[in-house]
Amino acid sequence: MTFDSSSYLKNISRIGAGNFLVKLIGLGATPFISRLYLPEHFGELSYVVSVVSVLGVFSTLRLSEAVAIERNIERRKALIQASFVLVFLVALWGPGFTLLVDPGMSLELAVVVGILLSIKGVCEVMMGLAINQKAYGTIATTRVRQSIYSTAAKVLVGLSQYTSYGLLIGQMALD
Repeated sequence: MTFDSSSYLKNISRIGAGNFLVKLIGLGATPFISRLYLPEHFGELSYVVSVVSVLGVFSTLRLSEAVAIERNIERRKALIQASFVLVFLVALWGPGFTLLVDPGMSLELAVVVGILLSIKGVCEVMMGLAINQKAYGTIATTRVRQSIYSTAAKVLVGLSQYTSYGLLIGQMALD
């Protein structure tokens, strides 16, 4: 296996440019979004993201990283299938566990936790597959699209009467 510095630099540039655009979109939208939502909405978002971050560890048990490095197609398929079974189980189990740990959490937020857990797990697996396939341009493009969709959802829902859900919907688009 030889090292091709030009393709390496090109791939790093693609990922770097995508990350830069994602940060730029988020930074540009921050003044608008911060005026559309109350501090309580940001607190709710922070709480849900924290719960999803903790439970998200179990969504694929990091099998997505094995997908990224596995060269054997059959083993890679088996890893993807196992990951999706785990995602499904955690998405079903997550809301109930969340309500058990925090009985004060609303049912709507618990359902959002389940949805975000499934989105997070599927995205991790798909990212692992994209890395395995060396689809760095696709990764960068997808990240930029997710940022655009997330920002648009936060702004559009924030302008509607359903402001309490806008940040959560935007988070779903981002994951």
